[in-house]
Amino acid sequence: MELIITADYDELSRAAADIIAGCVRERPDCVLGLAAGATPVGTYRELVRLRQQGKVDFCRVRTFNLDEYYPIEPDHPQSYHRFMWEHLFSGINVRRENVHLPRGTAPDPGEECRRYEAAIEDSGGIDLLLLGVGANGHIGFNEPGTRLDSTTHLVQLARETVAANARFFDRPEDVPRLAITMGIKTIMRSRRLLLLASGASKGAVLATALEGPVTPGVPASVVQLHPFLTVIADRAAASGLQTEGRQPVRLGGGGAAPPIGTRCAADAGRSAGLTRGRRGRADPGAWLQVHLPVLDGPHVDTDVWFGTPCLTKARLVGST
Repeated sequence: MELIITADYDELSRAAADIIAGCVRERPDCVLGLAAGATPVGTYRELVRLRQQGKVDFCRVRTFNLDEYYPIEPDHPQSYHRFMWEHLFSGINVRRENVHLPRGTAPDPGEECRRYEAAIEDSGGIDLLLLGVGANGHIGFNEPGTRLDSTTHLVQLARETVAANARFFDRPEDVPRLAITMGIKTIMRSRRLLLLASGASKGAVLATALEGPVTPGVPASVVQLHPFLTVIADRAAASGLQTEGRQPVRLGGGGAAPPIGTRCAADAGRSAGLTRGRRGRADPGAWLQVHLPVLDGPHVDTDVWFGTPCLTKARLVGST
């Protein structure tokens, strides 16, 4: 795991956009997994700025969003289809046919889940997946209690998730109670994960997710197991992390983030016999097949199955 602590939300957004843009430059036909919600808005704004400055080209990029409400029309003001076009897609040169989101109007949600999962697989898999973390520990719309081996599925939204999203709708009763989301296994098959957290309200859940046990009760805790994980948190969100005693590398604001993939990830891959993916690169999905059995219990003992969480690098971005 690489942890980047930024001075504020704007620094977080620039750092995240630099990492995503770097992935696109490295592989122009890469597959990006994207998230909706308040946290990535600044990141998308920065990506649009980079595109307008001619610093990144999205014409060959393919995208898959984490989730979508169900049922909901794509042109509904609060659909994630509309959100993505308003905040990102309309400002970059991504091709419409390369944009993928779950269909909130699909007549058979089960079939839609299978179709979406197959489309991700057919694309060659997600190269970099952008994540946020919910106040109750959800990633995507994988609510507490979701099986760690889940693929794309229809989910009943938790009451706290509905309450948190009510501010975006005219009336609380207008918030959909269901959603289609990538499953935890789908998320963990991504080659790289980029998790963002901003604000003091995310402090407790971020600490629990990164430093507590891996458990279905906190779905975000599973990211500890990914061999290529970068977490970017502003100081408020990072306030609960036990970073004392570590020696962070201090960087000036606005610098590009280093490549994702650290000594811990490389060592984990070698010890597990990490295989190569379709594109000739290390495939975290293969690592998970070795280390992540089918888990359906209420708790996973990290000391037994996975060892303790591994932070190999921490750094601060911006001024004190």
